[in-house]
Amino acid sequence: MSNEAHEIKVIMDCLKALEKNTIGGLPEKIQGDITTHAFIAAGSSFIPVPGASAAANVANIWAMYARINSDIGITFSKNILKTVASGVVANLGGYVVLPGAGELLKFIPVFGSFVGAAIESGIAYAITIVSAYVYIKAITLMARKRIDFNNEEKLQHEVDEILRNDKEEIKAMLKEAKNSYKPQK
Repeated sequence: MSNEAHEIKVIMDCLKALEKNTIGGLPEKIQGDITTHAFIAAGSSFIPVPGASAAANVANIWAMYARINSDIGITFSKNILKTVASGVVANLGGYVVLPGAGELLKFIPVFGSFVGAAIESGIAYAITIVSAYVYIKAITLMARKRIDFNNEEKLQHEVDEILRNDKEEIKAMLKEAKNSYKPQK
């Protein structure tokens, strides 16, 4: 199953679990939001200041989670979304080959910044896509278990469980998403 098909299946499962009406293309809206944020992450890799693009990517994923929540009609506090986004990115970064290499290259003026950004852009794109998968799967599990969406500890627990139990699937998704990344022209 392709990464995109898998994302759509997860989104549909989430919507069914939340018993939402999908008339009006809500799954397409969520898919569009994920794609938009993935390209924002890739673009933020070109911030030449070491460390700034990583911070921008965490903020971007947090904003993506908030947008998904808005699309579906659920709420979590900004603090928990920031915490979850930071944790997911940190965990996913461990799966990626050459984590931080792009940031280190940015210390070399001009050439290093460009090469570092080129390396980072595909990785940032993939991490954003897979971060959406982890988050949507977590809220889907919460809905299936009929856990109140105001229970921030349960959200963190579901995310931690996914990161712990779906390691091989996550690795495969990261690889597929990174390989499918094509910069916009």
